[in-house]
Amino acid sequence: MTRVVARGVEKAVKTRKAETETAAEKPAAPLRADAARNRQRILEAAEEIFSGKGMAVPIDVVAERAGLGIGTLYRHFPTKEALFGAIVTDRFERLVRELEPLCETEDPSVALVRFVEGLGAQFAMKKDLMDAMGAGQVTFGDRMVCAKKELHVVLDKLLERGRKAGCVRADVTGDDVFRMVHCVYSADGIDTPSRSRFVNVICDGLRAKAIAAASALATSLMPPAPSPKPTGPRRGSAR
Repeated sequence: MTRVVARGVEKAVKTRKAETETAAEKPAAPLRADAARNRQRILEAAEEIFSGKGMAVPIDVVAERAGLGIGTLYRHFPTKEALFGAIVTDRFERLVRELEPLCETEDPSVALVRFVEGLGAQFAMKKDLMDAMGAGQVTFGDRMVCAKKELHVVLDKLLERGRKAGCVRADVTGDDVFRMVHCVYSADGIDTPSRSRFVNVICDGLRAKAIAAASALATSLMPPAPSPKPTGPRRGSAR
């Protein structure tokens, strides 16, 4: 009897996981206004609870905080992993909306720093989520892919503006920036103040003046060139 129940539970878990993965691959249909409001309430409640009490909080606590039934929550997010993935995706999409205006309104150098800081904050939150859930358990769908592509577009625009203004290195690429920031926030054993300092170092290195300063430093450290030997006639030579 126990084995039958165990097999039934295992089958239900696999079925729910398969349904979740299939749903993640399909484009989401537009939600009704009331359903969209409920979804947003769930995301806001979950983000608040998880950031304050950790990821182990039961899912029904999220539904209660959102003022909705557990059935409504599960209709939007069949598993806790799906809810976590939606939180991260929602935050990246929000970041795109916040950073896009930088391409037009901010000083290129200041805008680039703000972009790197904002990107770092999202990487930090995503790492905390992944650490809590275990690697590979959270599946991100097409929305996350689109959000990342849009972030790359924004960053490329900021870098191009910076190059034209002469305040950003000409040899740096968008992929360079993403990789450097990701390295800072994916490494273990680094506290928040240290990460902030590393981000500042990255921002300083992106500025065009960093090349001139590095070149000047390298020149100052080079040994002096040897004095040229005299070219006059040698002693004893025929006159």
